[in-house]
Amino acid sequence: MMRRQRRNLFQIITLARELEQQGCTAIGISCAADPALAEARAAVGVPVLGAGSCAALMALAYSSRIGVLTILEEVPPLIRSILGGAYLGMDRPDGVTTTLDLGAPAGRTGALAGAARLVERGAEVLVLACTGFATIGLAAELEERLGIRAFDPILCLGAAASATAAGAARRV
Repeated sequence: MMRRQRRNLFQIITLARELEQQGCTAIGISCAADPALAEARAAVGVPVLGAGSCAALMALAYSSRIGVLTILEEVPPLIRSILGGAYLGMDRPDGVTTTLDLGAPAGRTGALAGAARLVERGAEVLVLACTGFATIGLAAELEERLGIRAFDPILCLGAAASATAAGAARRV
């Protein structure tokens, strides 16, 4: 593991512990690659949710033919593992290598084109495997333009956290 990755892992675990000490009843990791998810879960006593895994699990509730749109060279391993046989394939926007690229017109155009390629390959729903897609509101645009359900990782994380909070409120 690279030094930067170890530092990020340590920072996520440290922050999870601080949030738990401050009274948080659930913690969300706002990255579709779900970095340090297992380690954070082991370090705290509250639910730790990953944006990517939440989106993948939600997509499975809707279809068994799931495409993944990402800015990475490969699908985050946890998303790929969760999707199993429902995984149809992945695509990535041309010219996009960071979330900042998504904010440019070419980034949005590339994301739309990548999603369209997944639809052409038979995807019935999409997992948006980058929280940057949430920032630009891509899920709603894909549903409007392509007629396909696209699972925004941040909205899926929020839905899971909401369910967790509702359960915690009943226990009080």
